[in-house]
Amino acid sequence: QAVFLAAVRTAISGHPAAIHSSLRTALECASYALLVAKNRPETEILWENRHKDKDALRLHKKTFGPAVELAAVEVGKHQADLEEYLKALYNVCIDFGAHPNPRGLMPHIKKDRGEAESEYDFVTLYHWGQQVEIGMVFCIEVGIGLIWLLATATKNSDLLTPPSTYLNNLMDRKCDYAEEIVGHPIEYKKTMYEQVDPDPAE
Repeated sequence: QAVFLAAVRTAISGHPAAIHSSLRTALECASYALLVAKNRPETEILWENRHKDKDALRLHKKTFGPAVELAAVEVGKHQADLEEYLKALYNVCIDFGAHPNPRGLMPHIKKDRGEAESEYDFVTLYHWGQQVEIGMVFCIEVGIGLIWLLATATKNSDLLTPPSTYLNNLMDRKCDYAEEIVGHPIEYKKTMYEQVDPDPAE
């Protein structure tokens, strides 16, 4: 919760480029919780013993290394498209700032007022506007993913079992907010996020 709220506060403060590391950590924390809850006490002991010795560390990394992918599979058992959704959120976090990748850096590089072509600035602080609002939308998007992960971990039947529509209604409200900002609805495709640029020849 603290890590997720830190991302929200970072976005509100005008630093949308800095939210993705915190959001990635939040997804990992919730995924760890789900994996520990699913297979306790074995995974709980494994998690606690991470630093016990080299063998324990190696086993911990093997078990929890793909935590988000494994947790996404569990959530997908409740609603098939959620597996792809959670994996996409995680990959977006990595590509847009949790790692120093081009998609996370290039949109914030602006030509400086100087005349030399080599003079550029990296924008770190934005006034309230589309950049900040898009950052807020992504925080909401990840927040919904976190609810799914934690609801699955705690077996919260009030959220997971029909006729509950709470999470779907929350998604609808997020889509309405996103449409207000960018002027058109979010188009969720079968492949929700592409890490590889499309071939211009296709």
